Amino acid sequence: MKKTLLLLTLLLPALSWGQEKDAKPKVSIHGFIRTDAIVDSRQNVYALEGMYAVLPKKPELDANGQDINDQASARELSLFSRLSFRITGPDVFNAKTSGLFEFDAIGSTGAAGTNNVLRFRHAYVKLDWQKSSLLIGRSWHPLFVTSTFPIVLNLNTGIPYQPFSRAPQIRYTQNLGKTLKAQISAIYQSQYSSTGPNGKSPDYQRNAVVPNFNFLLKTESKNFKAGIAYDLLALQPFNAIQVQNDPTTIVTLKNTDLVVSNRFMAYADLTANKFKVKVKGIYGQNMSDQLLGGGYAISNIDQQTGEVTYTQSYHVSGFTQLFYKASDRVRLALFGGYMKNMEYDDKIMTPNDVTTKTLFSKYNDVDYSYRIAPAVYYKVKNLQLAAEYEYTVAAYGTFNYNNKGKITNSEEVANNRVTLSLSYFF
Repeated sequence: MKKTLLLLTLLLPALSWGQEKDAKPKVSIHGFIRTDAIVDSRQNVYALEGMYAVLPKKPELDANGQDINDQASARELSLFSRLSFRITGPDVFNAKTSGLFEFDAIGSTGAAGTNNVLRFRHAYVKLDWQKSSLLIGRSWHPLFVTSTFPIVLNLNTGIPYQPFSRAPQIRYTQNLGKTLKAQISAIYQSQYSSTGPNGKSPDYQRNAVVPNFNFLLKTESKNFKAGIAYDLLALQPFNAIQVQNDPTTIVTLKNTDLVVSNRFMAYADLTANKFKVKVKGIYGQNMSDQLLGGGYAISNIDQQTGEVTYTQSYHVSGFTQLFYKASDRVRLALFGGYMKNMEYDDKIMTPNDVTTKTLFSKYNDVDYSYRIAPAVYYKVKNLQLAAEYEYTVAAYGTFNYNNKGKITNSEEVANNRVTLSLSYFF
């Protein structure tokens, strides 16, 4: 923390370098301090080094047939306190300039790698012209949609029913009318990355060279927001591949074959009197970089050339959230989410002695999952008290290599979570 504050002390004055003496940028500090008390009825699958509870764990039976993961737990956490530096500066190139530098002051979760560290969230510069804008830096992936994301107490912000990713990007937005806007983004993965032969890594996209392109068309007015998006992701999983071109010889060949994934998203956000409703849906291939289900697999390897043919899974997910403003201090919310892992578009190669892993996927044995989460928020000035009940179901089954990854014989397990939260905003 001391090193971070020292760095900020050195960097913030530099923002005014080269500007006139009376045109210095202005910095405002925002954030919140938060503490949660959580009770779970079952052990959970976590993301991001144990920070985010995602799904109840699949059954794991002991010698007597008892489910080891059917175990309650309770804890108190202060790992979600946040600090934001919002910067506004003088016009440059006839554009209004602004920036954001933001991190979470994460306390200990008890998981390796998460003890008293700072989590880097945002760092970008934005130029705003009258009819267009340009954002450069690390921010939310466009599939997240900052105007229409779930507001829930669980730190996972709705995964695995809605995308979750921040990444370095260049994002250009052009006004097409009074409320209509077109947006194009070129993105590279960093912390939130795809899975592959070497586990989770941004190297697969880096080696493919091509940015993750996102095209978004949206309309925004006071009480209504909606949009549709197309997302294109290219990965190069291997630099080299081993083949066995005769019964006794294994050789290594260079490989540059790509996996190209298509993803689609639509959302809407409506406010009417005391009610607000958010709806969002995702359909696409290979969504592990967004902390969603599915991925890709090897369908075939040419044992003479080393050419790899890939097959991809299809994933569908979405959520609906309803808010009701009961009074100036009380707000009620109801979240519902659903996700489904669908079949792959071709056969999947069965692992063998040479190619020991052919499937690169997230939640590949989860047939479907759903969640229902009512919550109540009570806010007085800067202080907020909140309570949430979350019921999450995951249907675990058998992944079939010989049937395009179809999941069969699935059975549901559920987790009941109760969260009490106190936040102080500043």
